[in-house]
Amino acid sequence: MAHPLVLTTGFGPFEDCERNPSREVAERLEAEPAPGLRFVSRVLPVSFERAPAEIDRFLEEWRGKEEEPALFMALGVQRDPGYRLEVRARARLLRHDRPDTDGVHAVEAGLRDGPRDGPDRFTTLDLEELVRALRHRGVNDAVVSHDAGGYVCECAYFRVLERVSDRGFSALFVHVPPERFAPVERQVEVCRWIAMEALS
Repeated sequence: MAHPLVLTTGFGPFEDCERNPSREVAERLEAEPAPGLRFVSRVLPVSFERAPAEIDRFLEEWRGKEEEPALFMALGVQRDPGYRLEVRARARLLRHDRPDTDGVHAVEAGLRDGPRDGPDRFTTLDLEELVRALRHRGVNDAVVSHDAGGYVCECAYFRVLERVSDRGFSALFVHVPPERFAPVERQVEVCRWIAMEALS
């Protein structure tokens, strides 16, 4: 029997983050998966327009295939220590006006002031239970978050939740810490556990 498939994304460099740990973790998960799971990863550009398009292409690769993904786990980096498991992706990015790596602001991409189709999107996973399971494993710096940041991470998460809603599998977004707070090896370990617990 085939191992459950987890689709994983991380982001490339942006602003002062030349080595994005979310990319490193996503690639390491594919190369060194959790026992009993299989990971396939993609790296997303930090772009309001190109990241959602890349997510669409990634998901289309698996449409109609005999093997359906079991989980989509998107990763991004935050500025603080710890792991933030995101409950919601807003339909409109209300707070930030930082340009992406293409020099485009959310307002220019139509994601800040103009309405987007549909309401905010929410993961179907019980993240409170997932955090409790992580704490049993000694991960005491994982929290449930209701604010995905208002930047490209939230834009990408909205697209993921939108696209998986009719596909029969769950999705979540995890903000990992900068490497100065946790080495990539530890982040990989925690993200393996997140996937395992999400599918248990």
